Amino acid sequence: MKKISFVVLLTAIILGITGCATGGMTVRSAQQAIEDGKWGTPETHTLLFGVAGEDVHLSSELLQQNPEFGYKFISPVAVQVSTVILIVPVGTDRFFLPPQPVGSQFKEFSWESTIGSTTTTYYEGIGGVDIELSKPGLQFYGEDDENHTEELKTLEKMGKYFTGSSWELAILKRMEEISNGQ
Repeated sequence: MKKISFVVLLTAIILGITGCATGGMTVRSAQQAIEDGKWGTPETHTLLFGVAGEDVHLSSELLQQNPEFGYKFISPVAVQVSTVILIVPVGTDRFFLPPQPVGSQFKEFSWESTIGSTTTTYYEGIGGVDIELSKPGLQFYGEDDENHTEELKTLEKMGKYFTGSSWELAILKRMEEISNGQ
């Protein structure tokens, strides 16, 4: 019985560390959105990705509020989720937003925090703009070092969602730039 418990615990730890969560989106549904043209191209849209922080949590509901594109709620797609092992956080929360038109403006409307068995929802409202997508292609969100370590790790984690698309080419190009110190 102890052996089974140990295997279950070990499996939970490994899954937590590797960040298998997808934020409610499968790779297949992402590829279908690309095939259907819903996610645009790197020439017309922006793929915001990065490390969760002050204005984007994995549980965020972001409100796109540029009237030109219509008001809608968008949630980040988690590509890696941190976990807590013996009260010590392990890993980093990484995400991407489905590509949006250049000029989209986002306000974090709400997000959740769970401590133990208690989940608290924080509402920030609709005033102001937290993030604006200012250029086509890739846009990194979050703190990073001069070697772009966090950006590279996030690109690696999210690549599988964009296989076979022009987004994959943009991701691979950026990964090469980072690897070459650019």
